[in-house]
Amino acid sequence: MYKVLNISEEGRGGGAIGRIRIIANELKGRINTIIVVPKGSEKYVQSLERLNLNYKEVGLHPMTKDPWGALLYLAFFVPEIISLIRLMRKEKPDVVHCNGSWQIKGVIASKLAGIPAYWHMNDTYQPQFVEGLFKLLSKLPSGYVYASERTKSYYQSISERIKNKTSSIVLVAPVDRNLLSPIVRSRSSPVRLLMIGYINIHKGIELLIEAASLLKDEEIIIDIIGPVLESQSSYKSSLDLLMKERDVSNVSFLGYQKIDTELLSKYHYYICSSIREASPMAVWESLASGLPIISTDVGDVKEVIEKNSCGVISEKLNGESLAKAIRTLIGQTEEEYKEMSKNAVIASDTFDKEQVAKAYLSFYKKVIGE
Repeated sequence: MYKVLNISEEGRGGGAIGRIRIIANELKGRINTIIVVPKGSEKYVQSLERLNLNYKEVGLHPMTKDPWGALLYLAFFVPEIISLIRLMRKEKPDVVHCNGSWQIKGVIASKLAGIPAYWHMNDTYQPQFVEGLFKLLSKLPSGYVYASERTKSYYQSISERIKNKTSSIVLVAPVDRNLLSPIVRSRSSPVRLLMIGYINIHKGIELLIEAASLLKDEEIIIDIIGPVLESQSSYKSSLDLLMKERDVSNVSFLGYQKIDTELLSKYHYYICSSIREASPMAVWESLASGLPIISTDVGDVKEVIEKNSCGVISEKLNGESLAKAIRTLIGQTEEEYKEMSKNAVIASDTFDKEQVAKAYLSFYKKVIGE
């Protein structure tokens, strides 16, 4: 059985580690995946243990803007790379799978250990410093995995040299549709919109608040589900201030909640106001439950929505355009709404975890065979 060492230098949460967990579980018995997690990732480790997945805890400090955190990152940079090299030589994986453009330790360690590495790009934006690091190291891996076509275009625009990496592929985020059953939907008043994600600047929540301020004549409720990390508290405070200034009372921050069919059944539409996104798992999960989508033009969302007629795209990154998109959908007839809901479920086939896992399996077999 082939062995893959899948390294994440971030263990707090988010779509990337969810994707790693889902794919490792689906490939169990066909690919021996060892997930490398930073020490102290208690919730992530618990989720891996529930699924009986192999993992190794390694001391890995994440790259951060915090001065103290940055100092620790630099101080432990070389020792942590050495720890990864030792782990690779002990486990002898066929390939190493590294996640995120700022997560460079696994890429460097695999090169020094002489093991092929594949670098997974999860986004469509990074600060200039990270872009520079990526460009510098972009020749090291044997190939790339991209979360979306837009992700692929973004990173290939940074480093021309990676266009020649033939062992590269676009693999979308997987959705566990066993937890997100399709719902026979009908609308009621007020219309309820849902957004899921960490409360950070990339989610464009100020656009959503601006749109809500323009929709005060409509009977709508917008709920935002997701934790506020300490590093995001100042952004959350700015959003609270904006809501007060715009006299917005129909937007609520509900904190962390488990995402399942019961939760999604309470809503009529999913809304994505992100200004940067690659393969937004929350959008794909919402499709699986039959939620039509209102979204900004991020990642490959527009292509999925237009191909399957399961939502509407806000063409501009401003509150006025987003409000227009919301009005378009809530103005549907009941028949149009139900048809769009059915189309959403069909669109989610592309992201079904079994289908995505098969694509991963084919990719691993191909690159290991090479």
